[in-house]
Amino acid sequence: RCAIGRKGDPLLSHAEAPDCRTVAAIVDRAYRKFSEKKLVATRKVFKDGSYGAYEWSTYGDTILEMEHFAAGLRLFWPDIYDKDDYIGLDGLKQAKVGIYAKNCHHVVVTLFSALQHGIIVVPLYDTL
Repeated sequence: RCAIGRKGDPLLSHAEAPDCRTVAAIVDRAYRKFSEKKLVATRKVFKDGSYGAYEWSTYGDTILEMEHFAAGLRLFWPDIYDKDDYIGLDGLKQAKVGIYAKNCHHVVVTLFSALQHGIIVVPLYDTL
């Protein structure tokens, strides 16, 4: 995991969780505290336009998906922090990725997987 932040800048924290100073720490805390609780739901759209019942994923299941997706990012993008064109604030290397998709379960997984590794995420929408 990567906790990229500018040195010397105060990071925000919640009174209940002062140790949560990175997205990775927030996700880890959520996993420990809410592992069995519902997080996101999906439902099928049938050919006739009707919708099926909601199918829920728990924090635990979703965070496991995030970890698998993040492992895939590292596998297929191994030089993610080795390119000079990814220089971010204060000279830190920061990769960037755009997500072009409707909001859904997979967007949540992709977004938080990238954020956990210090990747700058730019959401792109076709409705703008």
